[in-house]
Order: sequence, then structure tokens, then C-alpha cells
Amino acid sequence: MSGAPQTVPLRELARIENTQGPNQINRENGKRRVVVTANVRDRDLGGFVQDLRQRIDAEVEVPGGYWIDYGGTFEQLISASQRLSIVVPATQRSSSPCCSGPSVRRATRRSCSPACRWR
Repeated sequence: MSGAPQTVPLRELARIENTQGPNQINRENGKRRVVVTANVRDRDLGGFVQDLRQRIDAEVEVPGGYWIDYGGTFEQLISASQRLSIVVPATQRSSSPCCSGPSVRRATRRSCSPACRWR
């Protein structure tokens, strides 16, 4: 054999056969990852995932070393809900004239509700 490149038929390196299995194997953090997707129509995404979780908990035995994670648009929905749970109350507190400082409270005394009037 010389040092010149040569073609080696794949059949000499591997056994090739048709079998059932995933069409693609992805890895994340060194672990296999299988993605199942669904398009949700005519209902809210949060309710769909809640029903899905209940059925999976009741009907699927997940082997040790495996886990189920819900991502995509649902993950974005959860993230947005968490941000809103912080932003909305903070916005409500800061937009109330009774919570804006004594000088504003005195100036807006007549428009404040009786419960939060500056005394």
C-alpha cells in the first residue's frame, strides 16, 4: 500500500440494516435528546400542557435516567408569566399617587382614596 488516498466501501466498515428507531438522535449536555412536537389549535396552550402532564403522569412510566421537559412556546409563556407577576404589581404600586412620596400625596390629596390619603 502506498500513502495515496483510497476509497473504502462502507460495507467493509459497518453492517447496514433497516430498523425501527428515531429518525435523528440529538444530544444535549452529553445525553440523548428526543423531541416530540405538537401544534395546539382551538384551545389555550397552558391548559393543553396541564392536561398533557396529567395524562403522562397517569399513563407513562418514565425510566430512571429519563425526564420529560416542556419547551418551545410553552416555555416562553411561562417565562412571560413570571416576568408579568413581578412587573404588574410593581407598576401598580408606582402608579398610585398615594405611593409616590409626600409632596405628590399632598398635591393629590383630593384624588386619593380615603384608605390611602396622606395624614
